[in-house]
Amino acid sequence: MDDSGLRVRLDFPGASIGRVEWRGAQLRAELRREALVEADGFRYDYNRHFAFGVSNSSGTDAEVAVRIGCESPENLPGHPPLLWTSASPDRDFLPASLRGRADTYGRYSFLIPVGSGETVYVANWPFRPFDGIRRLFDQLAVDGGAKREIFGRTVDGRDLVGYHFGQGTRPTVLVTSGFHPPEGDTVGSEGVMEYLSRERRSSLRNHFDWYVVPVANPDGYVRGFNGCNANELNFYWQFLENDHDRCPEAYYLWRLVERLTPVLYFDFHAYTFQAHRKFAGPYVKPAALYRDRNVRRLVRAIDADLISLSGGHFTEGALTYAPSTLARKITSRFNTITYAKYHLRMADGTERSKDLAVACVLAAASRLAQHFPESRDILRRPHGRVGADAVAALAGVLIDAWGVRLRPALGRVRRRVPGWP
Repeated sequence: MDDSGLRVRLDFPGASIGRVEWRGAQLRAELRREALVEADGFRYDYNRHFAFGVSNSSGTDAEVAVRIGCESPENLPGHPPLLWTSASPDRDFLPASLRGRADTYGRYSFLIPVGSGETVYVANWPFRPFDGIRRLFDQLAVDGGAKREIFGRTVDGRDLVGYHFGQGTRPTVLVTSGFHPPEGDTVGSEGVMEYLSRERRSSLRNHFDWYVVPVANPDGYVRGFNGCNANELNFYWQFLENDHDRCPEAYYLWRLVERLTPVLYFDFHAYTFQAHRKFAGPYVKPAALYRDRNVRRLVRAIDADLISLSGGHFTEGALTYAPSTLARKITSRFNTITYAKYHLRMADGTERSKDLAVACVLAAASRLAQHFPESRDILRRPHGRVGADAVAALAGVLIDAWGVRLRPALGRVRRRVPGWP
């Protein structure tokens, strides 16, 4: 606590900030650091988010000047910071218009008005308390007649929970979110479950079995981690499906995938503070990685649908087919059609993000139901009837050789050699 009666509050699940220092009514802080992950020739740094409170017991109102990762605002660009605030960490944070500027990479300068005797909680992501998320999805399952299943447990012993809409006899659509807690992407799963709960008689609900895992990384939520589980493993990028000790979350999720053998997989993520440089859209991996030319044709049609729904925005390249990810492994093993990641954009608002998530999932499912009514026409043997495919085998070798090995290596050389074009 500062002598002026101002104090940083980190005594709630999901809190996250690094070293802090008070200088009168100015709070200087650093982002908390967690382990980076290196996989497939890339290094992934998710240390970009914060969530903390500021309490004021001074007896007078205060305006706290927050500096995160910078000494002063003069060298920051003029982008207004995208921030969310609340009077309690037990409630969802709401968008806030706090005066300041940010570089949208990790440096912030902004002002927080804090009344006498008050506490204001602030985050650069739409903070959702973990207990509230659990209650929300449990209620949606009750509303929609879904079966709640504990399919495993985390490093810290928390339940891994999935919700099953269906009888287990039809082709399965799998939806996940919550690999990276600060992204707020659980709104995607929320939108899908709201639709399934509301539209019990819809043709798509009755054509498929639907399985939703809203929070893939519960420990990360509670510990306030940016991208890792309790062992500081970012298991989106390094999906260790056979390492129960380091990553039981991946271990149990893979066993669930083996049981479900889904024909379609959506994994929601979200852009949070990057409002001016990122847009909602899918990861689109090369269709050549799928077996069977008819499946490849279908994938290209779904790609076009999702890109259109996303205003023309999408991501392609090595990140979309990294071999260590679940998205790549599930296609290699089962020929599952994947959109992992599909990025929402929190600057668009919760309701718009939910609507977009539902529209994209339904567009893909509609294509599947129309052209491939049976899962055996999508899945590879022995789970379906799709056999060996020379195009997919060769494409996998060539795409990985370029995107995962050669191109990153050239990038490292380019950075080290002065004058390299």
